Amino acid sequence: MGFGTDYNDVPWAIFSTGGGSLGVGLYARTAGSSTTNTPVTGVSPTDPHRYRILWKGSTVDFTVDGHSVATHDVTIADGMRPLASDVTAGGPNVAVHWLRMSPYAASGTFLSRVFDGGAAGTDWLTLARTASVPAGASLTLATRSGETATPGAGWSDWETVGAGNAIASPNARYLQYRAVLASTDDTVTPTLERVAVGYRP
Repeated sequence: MGFGTDYNDVPWAIFSTGGGSLGVGLYARTAGSSTTNTPVTGVSPTDPHRYRILWKGSTVDFTVDGHSVATHDVTIADGMRPLASDVTAGGPNVAVHWLRMSPYAASGTFLSRVFDGGAAGTDWLTLARTASVPAGASLTLATRSGETATPGAGWSDWETVGAGNAIASPNARYLQYRAVLASTDDTVTPTLERVAVGYRP
């Protein structure tokens, strides 16, 4: 699976289980002004993974689960689209859980659910994140707090999370966080994977 116009004709940039003269295994493959096949070791194509193909015009980068596995110096003009194929009739099925073609948006905002500290005046301490923020991208976390279960009148303004992941919002029973993700390069994006809230009732 990957990008192309037709698997029977170039250009294409794909992850493939090979076969034929390539032998069985996982490969990063491109065909455009030239053809390149790179074996991808240590990745089982029968297990779920997140595959990414970053097509830049004169290069194609391949990653699996966020780790670079190949870069091909190949020129491919515009016109490719997402493709998936199991090629051999009656052969193993290809499972594609989701597929996205970008460029990435310049910015986006995620608003969390409201967290309940269980008591009025809860001391919200830290908001620690697990994230990937490549060069050219940014990720900013902010919080607000209040004594009612639904944000509204009486809730604090948004406060940016400070040094050491410190929450600047005032003590209150409820807390909500906001993540603002942005990029100045439409080929890269920040990824927020996990947020942990530290508090003292």
